[in-house]
Parts: sequence; structure tokens; C-alpha cells
Amino acid sequence: MTKKRLIVCIWSVNTQTSQADLLDTRRVKLEKALRAAYACINQVSDGISPKGLFIAPEYLFAKPASAGGHSYGTPRHLEEGEKESLLQHLLALSRQMPGLLIIAGTVAWRKPFERSGGKLMHSKGPNIGQNKTVTRYTKAHTAISRYATEFMGGRTNRPLSGDFDSTSALSSADKTMQIISADYDASGVDSLAKNTAYVLLDGTQRFKYNKRNDFHEVLGGEPGVRTVYVPGMFDGRFDIQTDDVPPRTIQFGLEICLDHAAGTLQRSVQQSGQVDVHLITSAWVQPVPGSSVIKSTGYLVHASSYAAVSKVKFGTALDDVQPFGPATNVSGSPFALFNLTLESVPDSVPLPVATVATVLPSAPAVAPLSATVIAPVVAPVGTTAAPIAGTGSSSTPPKKRARIN
Repeated sequence: MTKKRLIVCIWSVNTQTSQADLLDTRRVKLEKALRAAYACINQVSDGISPKGLFIAPEYLFAKPASAGGHSYGTPRHLEEGEKESLLQHLLALSRQMPGLLIIAGTVAWRKPFERSGGKLMHSKGPNIGQNKTVTRYTKAHTAISRYATEFMGGRTNRPLSGDFDSTSALSSADKTMQIISADYDASGVDSLAKNTAYVLLDGTQRFKYNKRNDFHEVLGGEPGVRTVYVPGMFDGRFDIQTDDVPPRTIQFGLEICLDHAAGTLQRSVQQSGQVDVHLITSAWVQPVPGSSVIKSTGYLVHASSYAAVSKVKFGTALDDVQPFGPATNVSGSPFALFNLTLESVPDSVPLPVATVATVLPSAPAVAPLSATVIAPVVAPVGTTAAPIAGTGSSSTPPKKRARIN
């Protein structure tokens, strides 16, 4: 058996400055990037599913903000119906690209605390068709209580993060009071918010992960509307089986931004072990060596809104893995390909050079990539690279959004 080759594409959209894009614009840009990635991956993959992985930064999909970024007084979350429509669109794209694992960043969305219509009944599992007996209020209380116990040592009055936009973070106790108010006060519209990463393969949702840590997820801006961010209750571990014979299992771990700084996966490493591929989608966070849970032959893959920290690292020393092929822009954002050789056999044959411009197939649903779209974003060796759009320079973080979220 040969080693499993997994080709990774990181698409580093600056989601801190591109929030003015309408949802349809984001869909078109994403489709271009996915088709470019899929074409390149098909050229150099080992043909064994999953052939490749596409990952983008946090908040790729959120409520458009005319100023270009979200700040206090700017609503962030899509409505549940918008999220469902988007997910169906992503699943349709996934069906067209078999063998490609897709993590299209995250979706910031919300849903009412009060269920209605078909949401009153179980739609899957052993209780399908039966009425749900646990309210969303109760589930939210449970999630917040579990978070306070696991991450705050039971200190419910401790702020959930640092300040942002000169505003202090909420505590678990603050959130509990918000939920009680939503439950007993009939005035206003009450919603619970999520920040979710979906893992898609072959047109199916293989996994979803709700961000557990809260860096000012809810920013207000809607008088009469009460939205409470409810943390996820489970960590981001999932397995994907290859389709070769015999199949092997690739173990993944997924974190969203502040989750990584808080060592979310590391907290369960004693019980659940290490992973082959540790994934981070952020806007943005610095990688923390002590938070890595990769095996000695594993990889850390980080897709950040700040392209300078979008990297792949190998092994416990977290050595940088260099991208192959020329650096390019797709849909206006840095696009890089990496070869991951997963443990189990002799080294694979050398990779041929894959370039977006030469292998991109026709895509009737979107305009073809032009030469300007594929313009290099890094300068040749010995020259000075141009600044990455929205970051201020190629080596320093953007001043306005230099934060962990």
C-alpha cells in the first residue's frame, strides 16, 4: 500500500474587510475557487478519495456589512432560512466535485428560540417524526453551563474573551440572564446564534462543528432583537475513510479561531488521542504550539483571513510545509496548494507542477478565470512582495482587526 496523498488548498479570503460582498457574490467567488482547486487536485492526486481538501477562513458567509467589516452596531448573523439555502448550494457544488473535502470557512447564522412548523418534530434519528421534548432554551442553558465548567473552571462571571471595539466581553452569567429574559419576556424577537463549519464530501454533510468559544460573536445593531450566542457542546473531531482497499481512516480535528487559542482540541487529547490533520479556520488567530494535537507525522492546516498566517505545518516540531506551484490569486484572494503525505507507506512519486491557469476546466455557472485573477501575489525570490490586500503589509498584521476571534 502506498502512502495516502492529500492535496490541500487554502483560500485566504480577507473576511475582515470583504463583508460588503453580497451573498450571491460570495457564492460566485467561492465556486471559482473550488473549481480551480478541484482541477489542480485532479491533476496531481493519487486518485484515492478523499483526493483533496479545500478550506477557507472563518466568516466566509455572514450578514453583509456595508462598511466591509463587522463591528459593534453591525448585525453579523444570517437567518436560518438563508443558512439552509446556502448549505443546499454548497452541497450541490460538492456533488459536482467527488473526492474533494470542502470546508467553506464558517457560516454565522441564527435561529429563533421558539420552534415552529417542521422544527417541532425530530427529522432524523430514532425519534424521527416525534415531537421534540427539550426546548431550545434548555439546550442553550446546558451549553453555556458546560462551557463555563470546561473552559472557565466554573467561574460564570469571568469574561469570555478580551475587549473588542472598546467593548467588554460578556460572561457566561450574562448569557444565562439573556436567555432567561428571552424565555420569560414576550416582547422582542429572540434568537440563538451559531458560528458553524460544515464538512462536505461527495454531496453529503459528513460533519458540522459549532464554535465553542465566543469572541464578541453578537454585535447588536438591531433594536428590539435579542440574539444570544450559544456555544457548541462538542469538540471538532471527525474521521473520513478512504475508498481504497483496504480503506484507512484519516483522523481530523477542527477548531474555529478562538477555539485554538483556548486549546479546545487539546483539552480532550488524553481521552481521544491525536489526529492526522489538525484544521483551523480563523479571522484571525496565531497558531499556538501547545494547542496542536497532531501525531508526530501529522499536519496542522490553517486557513486565515490574514494570509501571512495561512500555513501548513508538519510534525511535532511544526515545520513549515512549502506550497507547490506558483502563488496565485483566485477571485481576488491568495490561493495555495500543499501536498500532505499521510503515514503508512513509502513516499509517493514527486508531484507534477499544477497551475490554476492551465488546468481549470470550463465552468458554465461562473465566468472563466482571467489572467488578472491569476496574478501572482508573492514576488520572485530576491524581490519585495507586494502587500496583501487589507493587511497593511506582507509581514505585519492588519491594525484594525489584529485580534483573536
